[in-house]
Amino acid sequence: MAVDLRIRPLGRPKITKDSALGFQRIARRYVVEGRKVTKDGLDGSWDGEALFRPVGEPDEEFENHYLVNQQVEPGKTVDKAYLTREYAELRNTWSAESITESGHLKRLTRKYAIIRAVGDDNPTPVSLGYSASAFGNHPKQHPDSSNDPWDYLPEVILDTEPGAVSYEDKANINQSLYNSSRPHGLLPVSLGGVSLGSMLTGAGLSLKWLRASAQVDTSSPGVDAWTVSWAAPVAPFWSSGMGKGSKKALPKSVKLDADGITQFSFGSSGGASHAHTYTFYNVGPISLPLGLASLIPSDGQPSVSMDFHFIGSDGNHRAASFRQSFPNTLWADFDTDAGIQFPAQGGGGDVAVSDSQAFGEKFNYRVNVPLYTSPPGGYALYQGQPIQQAGGHITWASSMGSGGFSVLASTNITPIASHGDERIWKISLTYVN
Repeated sequence: MAVDLRIRPLGRPKITKDSALGFQRIARRYVVEGRKVTKDGLDGSWDGEALFRPVGEPDEEFENHYLVNQQVEPGKTVDKAYLTREYAELRNTWSAESITESGHLKRLTRKYAIIRAVGDDNPTPVSLGYSASAFGNHPKQHPDSSNDPWDYLPEVILDTEPGAVSYEDKANINQSLYNSSRPHGLLPVSLGGVSLGSMLTGAGLSLKWLRASAQVDTSSPGVDAWTVSWAAPVAPFWSSGMGKGSKKALPKSVKLDADGITQFSFGSSGGASHAHTYTFYNVGPISLPLGLASLIPSDGQPSVSMDFHFIGSDGNHRAASFRQSFPNTLWADFDTDAGIQFPAQGGGGDVAVSDSQAFGEKFNYRVNVPLYTSPPGGYALYQGQPIQQAGGHITWASSMGSGGFSVLASTNITPIASHGDERIWKISLTYVN
């Protein structure tokens, strides 16, 4: 910068250590000839040397200090005025940081001071200002633009965006919670025959910070004040599945035996006695990782369906038909490998009236004996009456105690935060046994 003899320094600069704006601030004061304090003098069209210098111009003495503000105060006469130029040693990182945690999210907020100039152009380092492309979207360049602050982030914010959450490096976090924190009384948990902890560890879940909010204050002359926040999910956890305000009722259970069909409410004798929910998270696009989505029932709710008939030993006039669906219900027979069995009329043990199938029972009982005679051991008894035939099926989505595991009773998947096409997904799996 050429020496301008119409501007004379007044004493030494005022130096202020560390402030919200930067590490150090310098204020230089000058006495200025009156003609310089005119429109032509301010922009340099009078004598070729502008009184107001470009924002971001480096100080002539102090290294890494850049012009952030300048102002003129009038003297007692029109022949002179007083000019102050302020230079700051800006941080190339945030000046303040805070983190809060509430509910399912924690939020990281940082504040930055950014020179309103194109980096490496005047020559402000790009780490303290904007790239050319970002500055092209700045509202000072395009006041009528529909851009939001995420469209013109300065380089220092891009360089310091948080990535991994603090617990992401624990690759086996779900495995550890499954092993050490499974609630008392809850049987081991599985999905599709794979332990919950192992499945989640290998499901390709992503845990990271997601952009949340960005605010920029452009009211200062040469510095933009940015406040930016990111959101991340909290660590996975177990909770009681019987909490108040649950949107989905816990399932009932139903079974069939020689005495008939019995339905149990949660917590009753014969029904489920323990319910706990495992809540975990995934940060990613709208679709869930395939390793997780393929193992979660699409309806998120178990059910039992019955369609069968019994025919008494004395003919069709003693037939009984059952066709019913039980939503949000578990099949309560714990061991049906040998099929459903009814006692034999002659007291010679039990008679199998069905064959076990995958997720179901298929009735195929039929007695072929001459009229008015009984089969060896007698007919099977249902509700104390002999039957000669049973046909149909019972199917279910989940059965209680199957394979010694707890049963997945309900699934709740919902986004709790979003930015662009990414979401923070909360996945809650409720198990009963």
